[in-house]
Amino acid sequence: AQHMGFRWLRTDIAWRSVEPQPGAFDFRGLRGAFVLARERGFRILGILDYGHPVYTDMKAPSDARQRAAFSRYARRAQEELQDWVAAWEVWNEPNHPRFWAPTPDVEAYAVLLREVATSLWRAQPRTLVVSGGLSTVDRKFLHGIVPTVEDLAKSGSIGVGIHPYRWTPPETVVNDLEAAGLLSKQGQKIYGRLGYASARKDMPSKEGPAKKI
Repeated sequence: AQHMGFRWLRTDIAWRSVEPQPGAFDFRGLRGAFVLARERGFRILGILDYGHPVYTDMKAPSDARQRAAFSRYARRAQEELQDWVAAWEVWNEPNHPRFWAPTPDVEAYAVLLREVATSLWRAQPRTLVVSGGLSTVDRKFLHGIVPTVEDLAKSGSIGVGIHPYRWTPPETVVNDLEAAGLLSKQGQKIYGRLGYASARKDMPSKEGPAKKI
């Protein structure tokens, strides 16, 4: 991967995996993998994500108690892995029902982002936080979280996460970002997952049957 120019690894630090039982944390497996990655020169973007079978019934945090439990897990992850993790992403694709169950809720996500970022900065003020990478340049969802990100940026380092999936070349994302008003914001950090599509535009959706290509 390094020979191809890759310098970052983005990976889950799944809540249910590192806290299998309430209050019982185990980061040994991740720590070993992260040590190897850092020894090979990679920087790590750790994703704090997904529900918990006890705290949230595997759904996204939806109330103060659940958010508090998620923030405790985030802080414990920071304590255990901060020597190897360069940035912390709060959730993955919170605008997609597959990842923010049962239904995406921009206001609920903005509250979670604020609480987690504040908790991480309280312990380590220089921590770099990234909002959960959105599935596509979702303008409606972006408009819901950007005010929170801009307000949080007064207190610490934070970027906006976007996964601008498309059938056109990845360079065309510039037009979408301009339309969303992101490129015009001075100092606004953007994290993106870019690439060339390997499937045809007429491929069925994930709900439809698979088709060999």
